[in-house]
Amino acid sequence: MSEVLAMRARGAGLIAAGRTVEFPSMGASDDAHLIRQSLDEIENRPLTGSSVSERSGAAESLAERLYDTLADAKIMTARVAMHLDQGWRDRLFAQLDELLDVEDWHEDDEPVLDVSFATFLRMILHQKPERRPGLGVSHRGHLIAAWTQGADRLTLEFLPADTIRWVLSCEVNGERERAAGETPVGRLPEVLSPYRPARWFAHANQAPA
Repeated sequence: MSEVLAMRARGAGLIAAGRTVEFPSMGASDDAHLIRQSLDEIENRPLTGSSVSERSGAAESLAERLYDTLADAKIMTARVAMHLDQGWRDRLFAQLDELLDVEDWHEDDEPVLDVSFATFLRMILHQKPERRPGLGVSHRGHLIAAWTQGADRLTLEFLPADTIRWVLSCEVNGERERAAGETPVGRLPEVLSPYRPARWFAHANQAPA
């Protein structure tokens, strides 16, 4: 069974450094400059790609590992908070609290890697989805986000090095179509464009029929 299918989903709604992602031109506005600066801060943050337990020692308890992982994720989000709607951000924090709840965690599962969460944040800043996805985490510590609209489903797995693994199932021209692949964060809009991603990312009353 694939990691995506085996993910442990959490919540009802919903960034990896290593190379520069080429984003479409955002103009020369102050806001564009701040977003670019924030993305650079995420990219330049020292990330090892290792889990919290590997960084802090194997003797660290599960509760400590999850606490450190949650703190890292919230600190990274706070660095770009000015570019996120407050309600969106608050709900994300609540989802992370639930996702990393020690009472629901299995000792063998890997907490979310910081490089995976970095890829997730960069995707959110770039794509700006209005609808929040459900969150899960793979056994390898990769954050997973899923958007569902009726029978149409999009699942993204956030890998290191600004890479996203995607799987979708949706109706295209009256027929059910399934597709999957792997792409850099910056190419995600282009890769998803044939499938009208607004069906997942926009609010229901704004998504095209």
